[in-house]
Amino acid sequence: MTIRRLEVTIIGKSKVGRSFAKVLKAGGHDVRIRGYRTQLPTLPLPGSLLVLAVRDTELVSLARALAKRGLTKPDCAVVHLAGAQSPELLAPLRPHCAGIGQAHPLLSFADPRHPPDLQGALLLLAGDSVAIRRGAQLGKALGMRPQQWPSLDRDAYHAAAALLANGAVALSAGATSLLEQAGAPKKDAARALGHLLRSVAANIETLGLPQALTGPVRRGDSATVEKHLQATRAGSAELEALYRASATAQLGLAESLGDASSGDLRALSRLLKRGSGTPGTGRIRKAKQR
Repeated sequence: MTIRRLEVTIIGKSKVGRSFAKVLKAGGHDVRIRGYRTQLPTLPLPGSLLVLAVRDTELVSLARALAKRGLTKPDCAVVHLAGAQSPELLAPLRPHCAGIGQAHPLLSFADPRHPPDLQGALLLLAGDSVAIRRGAQLGKALGMRPQQWPSLDRDAYHAAAALLANGAVALSAGATSLLEQAGAPKKDAARALGHLLRSVAANIETLGLPQALTGPVRRGDSATVEKHLQATRAGSAELEALYRASATAQLGLAESLGDASSGDLRALSRLLKRGSGTPGTGRIRKAKQR
């Protein structure tokens, strides 16, 4: 499919902004990126789409500054990349541009030197019709999957993203601590768990839920879960609590799958509700940075 050449200006040299600019330039698109904290220009910004890649707390002040100085062209659409914020944060710009919107990439951007693969990822669009159209063109140029989810509760949407993206990091830190406790070399732990996590992600994308669930809870294996609780308890109270919460959340998935008997799952539930026993003294150890 041929994607017409876009003319885009990005304000904000954030991890997301720089990642988008790099992919767009590689695709032959006309893209300019400039910092927000440097002096704003005196002439209207070029392009048919202006992307505001700044922090949530900076969006309103930036929109007001752009509107006050007349820096958007009447035929230019403006979108922000914030997942938890309504397009209406950009309302001061509406009289000065073609339309305002939101274009949120459902991805984890942790380091500008190692951007995520944009291919096939969700780009959530909302706002005025022209901003949605141009946001969709942006998404296709980036290799993403532009979509609209009408009547979306943005707080719940953003909480879901944080639960998975940030929660997975916390779980990985706990798993790394356990691997080191088990005797695994520190230098190998993160790499090994990264491969494991990618296989889980592939299962979720390919098989869906609850089919992607594996392990002792799916089997109704109380004996193994009890050993896991003992191992996590030896590490720290936090690790044990994290394991209990995770295993408890798996019970409903396991029940839906039907691999374990209802009696085995009830036994597991009772095991997970018992007291945590004697807590360890340490907190979850920080994974050694590479």
